[in-house]
Amino acid sequence: AVTMQRASYALKRAIAYITDAEGNLDYFLQCVQESAVLGLRGEHSQPESLALDFTRPDGYFVFGGDAVDKGEGDEVVVNLLCNLKDRHPDRVFLLIGNRDLNKLRLSAELSEEDLQRPVETLPGVFWVPPEERVTPAGFLEKEQLENTREARLKWMLHHTMGCQTTFELRRQYLAKKQSRAPELVTDADVCDSFLESLSPGGFMRRYLERSCLGVVIGCTLFVHGGVREVTLGVVPGVVDRLESVHDWMDGLQEFASQGLREWEAMPTWDAGRTTRGGQAFMDYGVAQTRQGTKNPTVIYETFQNDGVAAPPERGVQEYMERNGIHRIVTGHAPHGDCPLPLVRGSEKEVEREGERARVQFHAVSCDTSYGNFVKRPALRVERKEGDGGCYVICAGEDEAGEDESKALRGSGPRGHSRAAVTIMESEEANCSQLHVSGTLALGEKFAYALAPLPLRVEAEAHTEAVEWMESADPFVGRETACGWWVKAKLSAESTSREGEGEGE
Repeated sequence: AVTMQRASYALKRAIAYITDAEGNLDYFLQCVQESAVLGLRGEHSQPESLALDFTRPDGYFVFGGDAVDKGEGDEVVVNLLCNLKDRHPDRVFLLIGNRDLNKLRLSAELSEEDLQRPVETLPGVFWVPPEERVTPAGFLEKEQLENTREARLKWMLHHTMGCQTTFELRRQYLAKKQSRAPELVTDADVCDSFLESLSPGGFMRRYLERSCLGVVIGCTLFVHGGVREVTLGVVPGVVDRLESVHDWMDGLQEFASQGLREWEAMPTWDAGRTTRGGQAFMDYGVAQTRQGTKNPTVIYETFQNDGVAAPPERGVQEYMERNGIHRIVTGHAPHGDCPLPLVRGSEKEVEREGERARVQFHAVSCDTSYGNFVKRPALRVERKEGDGGCYVICAGEDEAGEDESKALRGSGPRGHSRAAVTIMESEEANCSQLHVSGTLALGEKFAYALAPLPLRVEAEAHTEAVEWMESADPFVGRETACGWWVKAKLSAESTSREGEGEGE
């Protein structure tokens, strides 16, 4: 685990951030072990005994969303998160990801009323391109399945939620939980477990009741996906864009709360199958609108363009800086086997040691759920002369690698990749600094800190904030002259992969 000492002045907060666990309990626990803020009690061999807690009194925790879908540990991961939130409601924030939100669809689309409708009349989903869209009837015909609740769930998971392995993973989990052989867990048992997770007290219901669409802590905005100019200040159902980021987040929270209340009141379709409770809330979690236009949502936006790093537009940065926000932290969009930090300059300045110093703007995307699969030559490691450091570098927009996938060492789609993201804040020093440490897919260690950002631009930074500046890496998060982005600095003990040419 990374350790950070700031004994010269009092810390206000130490914020841990983990995102996109997607039901992978081992990955989630590895991230916790890497953290300087979170701790774990209980036996790994007995998941029901596990409990999260803080290792320091100034600890905060933000989970970036997408708690479920790609592992056997959906229920365990969610219960760990919800239990910590219940014990520390003002210090723990759970964000809503698309994989969390889309589970609300199950109550209507697996209802007895929907099963009675002629399956050939049911359309595919509007957010999947027409050429890729599969209808329930088409799926049943191809797979030679009867029109049952269980078959409908398989269609939903495979063709509308990106969950090709989730049905069988849930079967494996239930078998272990109930001490039964997997073949004795029926398809009906699996389907029941999904629906029960939405019932009062069910684990997905608990998560959605405790989660939010975004949160501001200090000078950092956390959302699941990202922020673009099209999403700025937009709350569904509100005509005017909100100029205050705090009003915007409050508006999104009221929208989410109202959506969940509407779903609880009407969890199934109306008579004409045209709408259901919480429909607008569910629609907020997909990439496009029903009219086929780009959806202005913080859940599905990214800081990438077809997998290539794409920093927020200048309008996003200006909006954030007007609101005292100098950093956006997100998940959602996988980008290799370590977080993607994007550093940009700013017109803002802060007073330090009697001089004016330029402030930076940071956007950091932290989803590594496909870290074990790469493209060539979109990722490489180079040695910087003089500094002697070894860096992970990814291709820029004009130099994207070919779409050639290759699985590296390690188990599962992540390999050995994991990361601990920690933000240290000091009111006295007027500083907020992001630290990242972890392991790449091949097992190499990396660690770095970005430049400190001011909690208040109008206030003078403490003299000892210079220490924070000196700990910041000068290359990570920067775009090179040839359009590549520096993603991370390898730890001294790690072996260089220079020349291997492996990438995203």
